[in-house]
Order: sequence, then structure tokens, then C-alpha cells
Amino acid sequence: MGWQGGGRKAGRMIVTVQPSAKQQQMMHRNGKKAVSRRITRDFRKKKRKHLAEYIMAELLRMIRRNIKFRWKNRMNSDTIEDSCRRIR
Repeated sequence: MGWQGGGRKAGRMIVTVQPSAKQQQMMHRNGKKAVSRRITRDFRKKKRKHLAEYIMAELLRMIRRNIKFRWKNRMNSDTIEDSCRRIR
């Protein structure tokens, strides 16, 4: 508990008590609230994680599309021997 103030008024002591449980907000010189480093670090970490998840999802989607396309073409095309006979 921190003591603030403390003047005498009509024989009584006036004391204002500031609760220590509430953390004081850090302020920039321009009057805006300063964000703690822990919060910004966690935010950056989460942002990187989401970006990585997005990239992985896109890669998997491209791979699936490519495999599907190749499989579809393989089923529709003739064997190599048949296509070679046609060329001759």
C-alpha cells in the first residue's frame, strides 16, 4: 500500500490510499497508453502462427489440386504404347 497526500485538516489526518493491486498505466510523452512488451510479443507470435497456418493450408490445397488433375488425366489418357503407335 502506498501513502499519498497527508495534510492536516481541522485536527484530523487526511490520507489517501492508492491500491497497489491495480497496475499503473505506462504513458508515452504524447499522452497515449504504452503497450507492454509482453502483449506486443504475444501478438507478433500469434500473427506469425496464423500466417504459417495460412501458408500450409494453401500449399496443401495446391498439392491436392495437382494430384487430382494428374490422376484425372492419367485415367483419361491411353497407355504410353498406344500413344506411340498413333505417332508412327
